[in-house]
Amino acid sequence: MILDDTANQRSKNTTEIAYLHKIKDKKIGDFFDGQEVIFSLLVVEEGITCPIGFKFYQPDSAQKVCFKEPVSFEN
Repeated sequence: MILDDTANQRSKNTTEIAYLHKIKDKKIGDFFDGQEVIFSLLVVEEGITCPIGFKFYQPDSAQKVCFKEPVSFEN
């Protein structure tokens, strides 16, 4: 079984598309609004590939909150 992910860039004006979030473009080092689709594929030794399913990736919103909160170190 193989997992394959694809990032689809969307217009900067989109706000109402499901699973839309900021994605870092590794080629130019900038961010864009887009969707990431994860495909699961079954590959057999004879060279046959069958798609099993797909799912949209959505980052964890609790992690966003964690990074936005200021860090305080108490002694």
